[in-house]
Amino acid sequence: IAFTRIYRLFHDWQNRSLDSFRNRLRNFLNYQYKNTRYTLKRYPPTNNRSLIPWSAAEEHILEHIPERNFIAPKIAIANDRFGYLSVLLNEHSPQVIIDTKSQEKAILANFALNKRDLPEERRTFSDESLTDSISLGVMSIPKSVALFHYYLNGLHQNLTQDGVIFAGFMTRHFTPQWLEIASLYFEEVKQSKAWKKSRVLILEKPIVLEEQSFWKQWELAISPEKNIPVWQHAGVFSGTGIDMGTRFLLENINLSDSENDILDLGCGNGIIAKYLHSTYPDRKYHLMDDSRLALKAARKNFDDSNIQFHWQDTLSDFSDESLDVIASNPPFHFGYETNIEVTTALFEQSQKRLRQNGRLIIVANRHLNYKTHLQRLFPKVRNIAENDAFEVIECLKS
Repeated sequence: IAFTRIYRLFHDWQNRSLDSFRNRLRNFLNYQYKNTRYTLKRYPPTNNRSLIPWSAAEEHILEHIPERNFIAPKIAIANDRFGYLSVLLNEHSPQVIIDTKSQEKAILANFALNKRDLPEERRTFSDESLTDSISLGVMSIPKSVALFHYYLNGLHQNLTQDGVIFAGFMTRHFTPQWLEIASLYFEEVKQSKAWKKSRVLILEKPIVLEEQSFWKQWELAISPEKNIPVWQHAGVFSGTGIDMGTRFLLENINLSDSENDILDLGCGNGIIAKYLHSTYPDRKYHLMDDSRLALKAARKNFDDSNIQFHWQDTLSDFSDESLDVIASNPPFHFGYETNIEVTTALFEQSQKRLRQNGRLIIVANRHLNYKTHLQRLFPKVRNIAENDAFEVIECLKS
């Protein structure tokens, strides 16, 4: 009996060690392209074994490029989340369009991992225009139709008349709206055959168009007597107005006299800070988002010098115990992935950045069960309000 117990203990320890080793390797995967072996990883890391740092749609794009017999193509790459396309096409010195801070970190990490460099002059941010003309545009189609439209417009503006755009997608995500939008820009819009459950849109013969605007304005009703005008940029959550979750949060949030340093975490167009600022204009507000386009919209919604903007995917810009209130409608969709690992990591960072008696206030879909994670971090976690779909959760650091 004693021997059996010892054997089981050793076997359990061995399995835990193997799991730990697998976890470390899970985000580092090898890939061979043109007789060269590359190592790629995800950032942020994940414990989900099914998530890898590229998609079959991105592989499919690479299958089409040799067919065209490009001679020294000038390439621009959009929506390359982890750098798979940028690293593998690096021999062509592509311009890489970057929107999120996490995307920038992932791409630079994978360039370094493969002993390559992406100099600053080849990085174009999503709120900027391409600097050079291109003969080939490459894109992994984003989930947001509006963002697809925005990226396509940017590539189209710099595409030569005989250029082509390859836009890859998984067949299960297809929407006819992509074809409608692409037809505004190109005379020829074709789809490839399916390969590994993916397809590629092949767009040729660009149409000359007038400059497009990707700004909209709508009004947030504060009271029957007061509305706040809000600017919105294409591809920034939420597209046409305030979403139900954020509205529910705003209906149930207030500040005390002692709460002066406020962070709108994952700010989007800054609607939470905008609302609080309309009632408490004398406080210091920080707006943070992973997306540059989101911060571009947030900046347009404020003209107060007491506002600070942070393009970040972590709370590294803030020192410990420096904030009084962190308010958020935290994301749990990242592209087509449903993943709360990033959100729970932000909860942990929030706990450290809050002062004593500071508060984290979030709105969340009830099915996400965030309270289970929050109760491990905060001594006091309670629902301020709830309805059939959402709950507003207050976490007090005491």
